[in-house]
Amino acid sequence: MKDNFTRIAIEESFRVEAIITLFYMELSKSFTHEGESHDFWEMVYIDKGDMICTADKNRFILKSGEMTFHKPGEFHNLSGDNTISPNVSIITFECKSPLMSFFDGKIFKLTAEEKSLLSLLFTEGLATFRLENESDPLLQNMVELDTAPLGGGQTVRNLLEIFLIRLARRTDAVSKKTRRSFVIDGVDIPYEVKEIVDLLRASVYSRLTITDI
Repeated sequence: MKDNFTRIAIEESFRVEAIITLFYMELSKSFTHEGESHDFWEMVYIDKGDMICTADKNRFILKSGEMTFHKPGEFHNLSGDNTISPNVSIITFECKSPLMSFFDGKIFKLTAEEKSLLSLLFTEGLATFRLENESDPLLQNMVELDTAPLGGGQTVRNLLEIFLIRLARRTDAVSKKTRRSFVIDGVDIPYEVKEIVDLLRASVYSRLTITDI
C-alpha cells in the first residue's frame, strides 16, 4: 500500500572522504619546520600560545584561539615564536566539495561553541586513531586503534563535516593577507608597518610630503 509521506533528500554541503592525520600536541617554543605541501586539506588550531604561520606568500601570526586552513598544494609551515610553548591541533583530510574554497586564505577566531565542537571531534579522534610515530606527526601514517569505539571513524567524519558547516556560515573570518607580517631587524611587524618602514627607507635622502605619505 502506497503511503503519503514526503521523503526529503538531504543535500551534502561537505563530504569528508578520508581522514589522513589527526593529532594534538605541545610543541617547543623554538619549534621549526622546513615546510610542506600536499594534495589534501589541513586544518590548524592553536589552543595555547602563538605560532608563526606561512602559507604561500603570506606570513602571519596565528594566535591562541585561532584556526586556519591550508588548501591542497599550498606550501605552508609553522614555527614557534620563542615566547610560549604552543599547543596545536591539526587534522588533515580529503574533501572535494566545492564549498571548501570558502576556507581558502581565511583565519577564524573560534567561538566557545565551536571550541566545544572541536574538542568533541578531537576526543573522538584520539580515541579512534593513533599516529605510527607520535614524535613525528607531520606527513606520516595514522592507524585505527584496536580499542576504537564503535563507529569512531564515522563519528570523527560526521563531527568534522558539522564543524565545517558551522564555520562556513560565518561572515567574520579574517583574510590571511590582512594579517601578513614581516621580520625587520629580528622583530615581527605587521604588513602595514612594513610599508611605512619601506617608504621611509626609500625616502631617506628626499623630502616626504603629506601627499606622498
